[in-house]
Amino acid sequence: MEAPDMRTHPRSARFALSAIVIASLAACGGGNDDDGGNTPPASESRSGVVVADQPVSGVTVCLDLNANGACDTGEPAAQTDAQGAYSVKTTAAQSSASVIALMTQAAGASSPYVLRQVPGKGGQINPLTTLVAAGVAAGMTEAAARGNTAVQLGIAEAKIDNFQDDPANDPARVQDNARTMAGVVAQALQRGAVLEVGDQTAAASADLGDLAQLRFAGLSDYYSRSLPQLAKAAGSSPQTFNDLRVSVSNSVPVTNAASLYPAIYLTPSGWKRCDQRTVHTTTRGNPNRSVYCEVNGSVSYSVFSDISGQRMADVVSALRADSATNTINIGIDAAPVLNGVGANVFPTGSATRLRTNLQLNSYYIVNNTNSDFRAPSEATTLEEFIAANDVSKVDLAKATATRTLGYGATTSRNLRVAFTGTTDATSGTVQYYDCALNIVNGTETASDCTATQTGTYKIQTISGSRIMSFAGHAPTTAYGSIDYYGQITTPSGERVARVRSPKLDSTNAASVAKRLNATAWTAMKTALGL
Repeated sequence: MEAPDMRTHPRSARFALSAIVIASLAACGGGNDDDGGNTPPASESRSGVVVADQPVSGVTVCLDLNANGACDTGEPAAQTDAQGAYSVKTTAAQSSASVIALMTQAAGASSPYVLRQVPGKGGQINPLTTLVAAGVAAGMTEAAARGNTAVQLGIAEAKIDNFQDDPANDPARVQDNARTMAGVVAQALQRGAVLEVGDQTAAASADLGDLAQLRFAGLSDYYSRSLPQLAKAAGSSPQTFNDLRVSVSNSVPVTNAASLYPAIYLTPSGWKRCDQRTVHTTTRGNPNRSVYCEVNGSVSYSVFSDISGQRMADVVSALRADSATNTINIGIDAAPVLNGVGANVFPTGSATRLRTNLQLNSYYIVNNTNSDFRAPSEATTLEEFIAANDVSKVDLAKATATRTLGYGATTSRNLRVAFTGTTDATSGTVQYYDCALNIVNGTETASDCTATQTGTYKIQTISGSRIMSFAGHAPTTAYGSIDYYGQITTPSGERVARVRSPKLDSTNAASVAKRLNATAWTAMKTALGL
């Protein structure tokens, strides 16, 4: 997706709310007050602590009487103390208002945003209570909003009110816990996302889904990837989606699964190629969690921008202006798309979705089965792989008998490995090399290697597959994955392949992409003649 426990427990919260209601009823009753009904409203207070990741001091907290997300003149307000604690005076007549906290740059926010509690409650104010409050504002009961939030973010419901006992966020490795989810919600708020609590058990209609990627050189040469949502009956089953890829090359539709879906994932039941028939799961709302191909788990949030009525060509040009988030004709000329859409405009309901994704777990993947398997003539087992790449056979100038472990310190350097000995049946020693990386017509080769560190390898059996890991080399700072080699059973027999696993540090675990929503993509497909 931590401090002194200053939360308001659910029972206490209900009691406090009941007390306010009772006081309100008493104040509204008739009777023969001696002062003729001029008794001042009974004074109440709401107190708790404001938490972003840790308690935050110096934050303005107020009772948002007009529900405009600001602390206006005349609204009861206070400042949090050094421990993040607040106490705001209220009256029974103000029982329906929410307590909000204004998170500014002075409070450590990169951009100002607002945290809130649900109406009528005090206690801890944090990003998770803010998401629950969004659900209540949209018409859910508090109980429904809390239950849906917990499922939506994959956390225990009790964590909504206090996640500070979760491990602190570690830039070296993303933690899958409520504290991380709170950080994701806070970042979403700072970047302008509209929070949404999804009804996780409601029925859903099929949807054509976002355009995840388009490469269009013409009707005889194109590739598209979209993520259609599947229909869902009411009940507790999760929302599901497919990964639909369509490609035409030299006017011939591509139907080979290995070409369209070149990756295979190591799942609990073994290696799996997830194609257009595979069902993936997601929760509903913003932010939400997804699991792709059984093992690839992530959390993401989206910032939507309405593009209804805008020229398609203008939107495409704007998307391509940011190479970090672009999803259309990446690295190739945009002219075929721009010419294809012509003067067409996007219809009502069209939007772009700037999606920020955070990887939550590691998994094993053969990125491309067409290129990442070693030739059978070299090796079909890890033992043969070790023998074929023995240090005695290494040619430093040509990198012969060394195998890649990805980029080194820069994208022009290649970390490579050769084997120096075996310790036992599942471990041994290796020599590492730093080599020049050459890319010619998309093919990588290495040369001019220098021996660097020595290290070790280890073979483990994971989900029925033998995986070789390496230790002792310098950090591959320019590379977003960790490289392994695996022995994989295929229909043609045992094979050795390069296996990767995503790094979970804060830099590599995050990714951003701007996509067209289903309405926009449907209109663009028609304009392009797809």
